[in-house]
Amino acid sequence: MIQSEFQIDKEALRKEFSLEENQPQRSWFLKNYQGFKRTEIQEIYYNFLNSVKLNIPFLDCFHAYTIKKNIYYPFKHDLIGEHSTNVVTVWHLKDGERIQSELPPKTQYQLPQIRDDKNNPVLAAPFKTKDVDENLTSKDIKSLMEQVNYTNKYL
Repeated sequence: MIQSEFQIDKEALRKEFSLEENQPQRSWFLKNYQGFKRTEIQEIYYNFLNSVKLNIPFLDCFHAYTIKKNIYYPFKHDLIGEHSTNVVTVWHLKDGERIQSELPPKTQYQLPQIRDDKNNPVLAAPFKTKDVDENLTSKDIKSLMEQVNYTNKYL
């Protein structure tokens, strides 16, 4: 599989930032972050986008940043306490591809920050099937372990 190099879509992000619905947050940010402070925040933001390889709207990232750094922000609200908040996760598939989804993928994927004793990523998969007429192999046992990894992590 050929993966293209990630590039920040600054034009789309700029349009999102400029939306009328974002006017109060945008005005507050531009008033309170000028010069070096604004440049520093932008650098942190772009570094974050490059690390996750996603184009996330600035005001969403800034909101999370203010919570993490305990910065006064009049538009701050508790993201964790809201059950209606859309929590999208980036999943790393076995073949190296990344996808965004609220729920784990239906295919094999790597468990985040979990390694086996040989420092290889631990794989998980929600569904494994086996024809009952076939002999059991070590691959089948590995598949079963991946399914158990999934069950232990998410169910």
